[in-house]
Amino acid sequence: MIGEKDIQLELLKEIDNICIQNDLNYILLGTNGLNAFINHTIKNGPISVSVAMTSGDIERFISIVEKQDNPNRYVEKINTQKKNNPWHVNYGNENTAYFHIMNLDKSEHHGINVELYPIRGFKVNEKAKKAASKPENTNKLNRFINKFLKSDKKEEVKKEPADKTYIDRWEDIQNFTVVKIINTKIKAKTLEELDRYEVDSLQLSLPKDSSKFFREIFGANFMDRKIKPTNIGYRYILNTERSYREIIDESNDLIMEANSLNEEVQMKSAEADDDRVVVNNLWNLVLMTNKQIEFTKYFDENIDRLSAYDLSNKEDFDLVYKELKPAISALQKYAKLGMTFSINPKTDELIEEVLLMKGKDKLVDKIKNLQDKEYFIE
Repeated sequence: MIGEKDIQLELLKEIDNICIQNDLNYILLGTNGLNAFINHTIKNGPISVSVAMTSGDIERFISIVEKQDNPNRYVEKINTQKKNNPWHVNYGNENTAYFHIMNLDKSEHHGINVELYPIRGFKVNEKAKKAASKPENTNKLNRFINKFLKSDKKEEVKKEPADKTYIDRWEDIQNFTVVKIINTKIKAKTLEELDRYEVDSLQLSLPKDSSKFFREIFGANFMDRKIKPTNIGYRYILNTERSYREIIDESNDLIMEANSLNEEVQMKSAEADDDRVVVNNLWNLVLMTNKQIEFTKYFDENIDRLSAYDLSNKEDFDLVYKELKPAISALQKYAKLGMTFSINPKTDELIEEVLLMKGKDKLVDKIKNLQDKEYFIE
C-alpha cells in the first residue's frame, strides 16, 4: 500500500517542477528538511512536510496551480490567529485523507499535503527602505490578501498600509538583514544561494549553506536531533487511497455525533464521565468503520484468489495468513474495545478458519459474541 510519504514526495516533485518552469524558488523546511539534508530522505520523519517561499512566489504558485485545473490537487490558504505566524498555504492531494475528527471546521480540504510557509522580512536594511519607497512596490501584500478574504472585507484591507515584511522575489530577501520563517529568525545572507540535494531519488532545493541554516533553526546540536515518524493519534484518520470527502460523507453522522457529544462534555466536564466514554466509543466506531470500508474494498477483489489456496499446505497457509493479518489485527484490536465488524461472508469465514487453525479460539468466540452488540458493523 502506498504510504503518506510517497504522496508527499509526489507533491514535492510537482512543487519543484512548477518552481523550475516558472522561475520560482523554495527550500525544504522543518524536521523533514533537516532529515533531507542529513539522511537524504523524508520517509522516516514526521508526517508534516513543509517548504518556505517568498510571499510573492507563493502568490504566483497559487495562480499557476489554479490555472492547471487539476481536480486531484487543491491549494488552500490557512489563516491563524497567531501574530507571529498569521498564515500558510496547503498544497494537497484530493484523493487522500488526513484529518482530526474534531477539527473539520478549521479548513475546507483535509487531504495529505505539503505546507508552504512565507519568508517574511524582519529587519530592513537601507537598500530595502529605498526600494520600498518606489510606487510599484506598495500594497503588494494587500492585493495578495484580498484574493483570500471575503468581498465584504476588501475595502477595509485596502485602507491598511502596506506590510513592509512582504517579500516578492527570492533576490528581495537580501533587502533584509534578518527574515522570519514561521517564528524563527534567519540571517538573510544564509538564504542568498540555493543548492540541489538528492532526497528519496528526487532533486530538491535547500540553502547552499544548509549547516548554517539548520543551526539557526535547531541550534548548535542540530546534527544530533532525533528524527521520528509521527505517532498518529486515535482521533485522526489517515488514508492514502480514499478521498477525505468520501470518508467524511460516509462517517458524517458519527463524526457529527462525536463532535456534539464532545461539546457537551466540555460544557459539563464535572459531570460528564459517562459521556466521555460514549465519545471515545464513537471515535473508535468512526475509525473502525474506515478500516471496515478499506478491508471490504480489498477483499472483494481478492477473496476468490485467497479461497483457492490449500490451508493444509504450510506455504499456502502462511501466504493467506500474511494477507489476512492486517484485518485480523484490526479485529483483535477492536474486540478488546468491545466492537467488531464484518467484511463479507467469504472473507469472514476464511478469517474464522485461519484463526481456529492458529489456535485463537477465544478471539473467534469473542467476535461471535460481539456480533449481536451495538458496535457491530456489517
